[in-house]
Order: sequence, then C-alpha cells, then structure tokens
Amino acid sequence: MKNELLYEGENLEEAIEKARLDLNADFDYSLVEEEGGGAFPENKVRIRVSRKTENSAVAIVRQMVEKMGFDADFSEEQEERRILINIECPENAMLIGRYGNTLEALQFLTNIIYNKNTWEIRKIVLDISGYRKKKKEELLYRVERLISEVRTTGRAAIIPQINSFDRRTIHLIVSENDDLTSYSQGEGKVKDLYIDLKHDPEE
Repeated sequence: MKNELLYEGENLEEAIEKARLDLNADFDYSLVEEEGGGAFPENKVRIRVSRKTENSAVAIVRQMVEKMGFDADFSEEQEERRILINIECPENAMLIGRYGNTLEALQFLTNIIYNKNTWEIRKIVLDISGYRKKKKEELLYRVERLISEVRTTGRAAIIPQINSFDRRTIHLIVSENDDLTSYSQGEGKVKDLYIDLKHDPEE
C-alpha cells in the first residue's frame, strides 16, 4: 500500500527496532502473513509499517510555532502536489517577520522535516492570516505601476529588498510582458529586483 514499508527481523522486537531506527518517527505496524517465495528469508518476522498521522505538516508547523512561544490556530488544505497551511495568530507581524523572512524560514524548515518523514514528496506552503494573498495583490498593483513607469521613461525601475518568494511572483508577472525583463542583484536571500525594457543585443 501507499506510504508503507516492510521490515523483517529474527523476532517482532527486532523488526520493530529496525523500523524505529530507520524512520526516527512514531509509526503503526501490522504483522505480514507468511507468503511463499517472498523477498524475505524464511523464519523471519515481517511487519508492515506506516507513519502515524501526528507527523503531518500541520503538526510540524504547530510544534515549531509553539516552541517560538506563539499561540496559534491552524487550518490545512490538501492539493495533489501541495499542502496549504494557514496560521492565525495574535502576533501575526512577529511571526511573519521583516520582509516575510520568518514565514519563509518556517516554510523552508517545514518542507525539509515533512519530506524527510514521508514517502510522498509534496510542497508545503505556509500563510499567516492571508498574508501571501494580500502581499501578492499589493505586489501586482505596485509592479503594474512600475511597468507603466518603465515604458514611459525607458529607464529601469528598482524594487529594493525583496525576498525570494516575492521575487518569484514579480518575475512571473513581468514575464507576461514581451517587451520587459526582470532580474535580481545583491547577496543573500533578500535582494533588489529590477524591471527593465528588453534591449536589442545589437544596440
């Protein structure tokens, strides 16, 4: 079955210990009935193992947020390749962080931990009180104004100190315009982003 592994040992305790050392997480198991001609040697105990539901993405985020000292509520939306988690917290601004950096760090760690503890790789997207949606709407309005400015003046426009998530959003918006290009400059995760007219290489 999906998201299940098989382990074997000389006895039940050995098979369970192998699963525990391999997974490093809580799990449920059931004994596998003897089946002739299988991949395991004879006279071995076989167990079928699956992780417990508390190792979910929401549980991972909840544990990190609680360790940071925040009291929050969580909601989850499952998609085929993504899990969307929204966080509601009285200290939203602190949990989002400057330029959204705290939110980005939480999302990064959640993806690493979750996908290490599952057999099905999925993208975990975190949001806090609809921050990403509101930020995208603000970015769209801002970028549209800058696009108009670039076309009018013929000079590049700069958006300073943009995190990687917002940069990706802006690059996608700009890419929908055949006469424009966008690029980032700077070191680290927060960089300046430029919007400029595409220039003929021969110019």
